[in-house]
Amino acid sequence: MDERGPGPGDMTVRRLRRIAVWMLVLGSVTIVAGLALWELDRRAEAGASSIAVADYRAEAVPEEGAAPPFELPSLAGHGTVSLASYRGKIVVLNFWASWCAPCWQEAPGLQAVWERYRSRGVQFLGVNERDDHASAGSFVEENGLTFPSASDPSGELAGSYGIIAMPTTFVIDPTGQLAYRLIGYADERALRAILDEMLGAAP
Repeated sequence: MDERGPGPGDMTVRRLRRIAVWMLVLGSVTIVAGLALWELDRRAEAGASSIAVADYRAEAVPEEGAAPPFELPSLAGHGTVSLASYRGKIVVLNFWASWCAPCWQEAPGLQAVWERYRSRGVQFLGVNERDDHASAGSFVEENGLTFPSASDPSGELAGSYGIIAMPTTFVIDPTGQLAYRLIGYADERALRAILDEMLGAAP
C-alpha cells in the first residue's frame, strides 16, 4: 500500500479542476448578468416605442369633441406650452418623436405650411413624445422647426388624445373643438386644403 500521499501530478489535476469549476461559475454569472441587462434594455426600448409608428401618408378624418387641454414644459427649456393660450386660432397639433422615421419625413412640410399660414390666424404646436431631450432638440434644429413644441415624456397627453401611432396630427378649430385627425405623416397639400376650408368657413 502506497502511503506517500498525492504526488505533484495529482495536485496539478486538482488545481485544474478547481480552476475549471470557478471558470464555469464565472461564465454562468456573466451569462445571467448579460441576459438581465438585455431584458432591461429590451423593456426600455419597448416602453419608448409602445406607440406604433405609422409609416404611411395620413388621410384627414373628421373629429368631434373638445380638444383635451394641456400645459406642458416647453421643449426649448423655458416656460410652458398651453393649448388655452391659442384659443381663437386654428391650431395644428402635431405629436412627434425623434425615433419616429415618418416624423422626419413630414417635418419640412409642417414647417412650410406653418410659415405660409401663421399670419392668417393659424398656430402650429408640436408635442414631443417619450423622447430623449437631446435627440428631440436635434430634431427641431435639423428640421428648422420654428413653431413651439412641448415635452410629454410620460406619454400622458398622448393618452388623453388617444394616440395609437406616430406621427398623429390634430386640427383644432378656434373654439377649441377637434376638427380633423391625421394618423401618419401629414401631407403638405392635404393640410393646406384643410386650413383653406376652415379659414374660408370662419366668420
